[in-house]
Amino acid sequence: MFNKTNASKGGDFILTIETLKKIEDGHKVVTGNDLIIKAQLPVLTVQEQRLVLYMLAMVEQHDEDFKTYAISIKELKKVLEVTSQNIYKEFEKATDGLMTKLIKWIEAPYTEDEELKKVAWCSFAGVRRGLVKLRFDPALKPFLLDLKNNFTQMELRAVIRLKNHYSLRLYQFIKYWQGHYKSNSAAVQIDWLKQYLGILPTEYTRFNDFIKKLIIPAQKNIAEVTDIQFTFEAKKEPGNRKHTQIEFTWEKNPRYNQLSLFTPEMERQFLRQESEAEGGISLDQPPIEFDNPLANDLIAATQIGSEKALKLLSLHGEEIIKTAIEDLKIIIAVKKERGEDMPNPAGYFQSLLPKKGEKYQPSNYYLLHKKKEQEEKRRKEKEEKARQEAEKVRREEWLKRQYEAYIDSGIATFKATLSAEELSDSEQRAKEEVDKMDGIENLRRFGVEKTFIKSKLNQIIREKAGLPSFEEWQKQVAQNNKTKKAMKNPN
Repeated sequence: MFNKTNASKGGDFILTIETLKKIEDGHKVVTGNDLIIKAQLPVLTVQEQRLVLYMLAMVEQHDEDFKTYAISIKELKKVLEVTSQNIYKEFEKATDGLMTKLIKWIEAPYTEDEELKKVAWCSFAGVRRGLVKLRFDPALKPFLLDLKNNFTQMELRAVIRLKNHYSLRLYQFIKYWQGHYKSNSAAVQIDWLKQYLGILPTEYTRFNDFIKKLIIPAQKNIAEVTDIQFTFEAKKEPGNRKHTQIEFTWEKNPRYNQLSLFTPEMERQFLRQESEAEGGISLDQPPIEFDNPLANDLIAATQIGSEKALKLLSLHGEEIIKTAIEDLKIIIAVKKERGEDMPNPAGYFQSLLPKKGEKYQPSNYYLLHKKKEQEEKRRKEKEEKARQEAEKVRREEWLKRQYEAYIDSGIATFKATLSAEELSDSEQRAKEEVDKMDGIENLRRFGVEKTFIKSKLNQIIREKAGLPSFEEWQKQVAQNNKTKKAMKNPN
């Protein structure tokens, strides 16, 4: 997940700004399902939460033991946009929290395991020589190492931007259901959900407060920064005046690929480091704005005489003169921003020109500008690609909604033709198939067994009715559209 060149001589894995930049490429946070769904994780501050997530992202797929993970405070401060004057004190406090706040188990068999009754995230944590150093508690090995297939993975670029514990836990819950049950909805008891979120019995006792102050803010935060967005519906059991259950329904967030982990100022930090490392000028100077016409007026640009201009064009050729004029304009703009004048632009321009027959050697100012220009071009191309992908997703989602309406109508029509005995046989078959599913006990515990039986029944009726698959339906629609078009334009 992270390149092993980040390992120091002492065996520490060091997370630097170059590694953090790679997060945009989709590095994963992988966590055992039991730790996600059967544990009550402690309520962490946003800094504590982000440190844990960075540690999880640094665990390698084939690691047999935990390492000491070292994170540069200087670089972490830039990425997390920490404004505290005493940054070391803030991270000292965060490491204390990871050593003292305990993970509690809410489901068997872990509730009966003496070794797991009190487990902190870290067995070692400290701040020294500009690094936050952390090591996971060994008791967490079964839930973070050698996970086989019993795990849930999330993109670090999504979870690292979540604002608090509740947003993260709801996101983890949804990703667990999405991955484990291949489902886009889940209904849970409110009492269980509060326990899962780590809410004390004295907190959020009024249902409206629980929804308005916790669920809705988490819903907005998840939609703003992650790959999913969800809706929810509170439900009451028959004869019960109180809400006892919440059903969550989620879908892909079409805006996600257009989001960037890094703010413009953070991107500027990266570019500044790259430029200075390559011997360029510092980007602390204000940005350069200038024209880049195909054929500038050499006389107007350099204030030289027309005869001299003609000689320079004849001697060096059009391409070199164009490049040198562009270079000069950049240098003049930089000097102007510094409050400096260019008293002799003609002389400076001629100093930029190479000897006859030699190639033009652009200034550092010119090279940096071209680099920024290319980056802007790539950014726009990336935005356009993301826009096209989002449009494709919207089109596919619209088609799926049309297909679902078509299937629902077809199922209802065919079901009306079945006898009571045929319908009863189909219902019994659906129940038997759901009973054979992995995780049936979880479905019953969450109170969603009937939902799965209904879905299975519709699948059985759909097969009997011979309704087409989504791909077959698309071909039929395309063919119908083609036929209609041909009828309108017979010639």
